[in-house]
Amino acid sequence: GAGMAAVSSVTDKLKALGYKIENLDRSQFNYDKTYLWYREGLLEEAEKIQSTIPERLVSLKETKIAGLFDILILLGTR
Repeated sequence: GAGMAAVSSVTDKLKALGYKIENLDRSQFNYDKTYLWYREGLLEEAEKIQSTIPERLVSLKETKIAGLFDILILLGTR
């Protein structure tokens, strides 16, 4: 994955913009890029988040997977 320094950097950016960060945890997988999975109707918000991390290669995807999130960020190595 991205490593704790990168996670802290992105988390700090998003908190400063007023986003609520919950359930911060390490993934069981290593991602080669960053993925933003968002609920139906939240593409615009996901794109705003994407714009806050221009240094990351981001893939956006609408998802219907179960979970208590609006937007899930899987921070990858780039």
